[in-house]
Amino acid sequence: MENIISLQDFYCFIEKNALVFEKDHDIIEAFLKYKNNTNSEEEKQLLQWEIEVFLFSFNGGKIFSFSTSNGNETGKLTEYPSLDAIQSNAFDYIKDRATKSTSSLLKARYNHILWESIHSKNRAYAISAAENYIQTIYDCCSQSDSEDYSQLLGELFENLAAITLSASVDTTQLKQLTSYLLFEAKGLSFWVKYGIIDDMLKYSKIFKADDFKNVLSLAPCSCPAV
Repeated sequence: MENIISLQDFYCFIEKNALVFEKDHDIIEAFLKYKNNTNSEEEKQLLQWEIEVFLFSFNGGKIFSFSTSNGNETGKLTEYPSLDAIQSNAFDYIKDRATKSTSSLLKARYNHILWESIHSKNRAYAISAAENYIQTIYDCCSQSDSEDYSQLLGELFENLAAITLSASVDTTQLKQLTSYLLFEAKGLSFWVKYGIIDDMLKYSKIFKADDFKNVLSLAPCSCPAV
């Protein structure tokens, strides 16, 4: 990053390396490093919004802020980052980045945040998030060290299932991906596949009995040799 001298150069750098940074839990650190290096107050604000986008987490179809604390008023909680604040102040920026970014990982994250908007629901954001989650998972599987992406892949798959259900996104591509992960992808451990099956059970409104065909064949054989 030492040779990066403009925000556009940084965007190119982060989009090229986003998957590795996210796998190593370093993507916020990358945004923070450029933010601290630039002298532009405008760029500092844009990078702050990028940081806040990645401080949100998704779990079970719900979005969570990085931290929650008691507010000044009794019974009132203060969240950081605040979904209301970031979407009031940074909505247009995030929407622009969701369009211009070349990274499927970043596009999935931006569109998921846009879908969670408390101002208005636009299903197009959910569809785009799902499409880009799918592409990112395929990208994880295509890495030469794909086993190192197991945790990230599991997180992305649950995000994908959750947004598919909440926005009633067509399930065809999700089910094709699921079959690929369970029966075709190389380098995925049984425990990664077990996590996927667990998500399939959790999202029973998406995955039906036919989707579990041959799943038992994935279990490690513990039968004694004859």
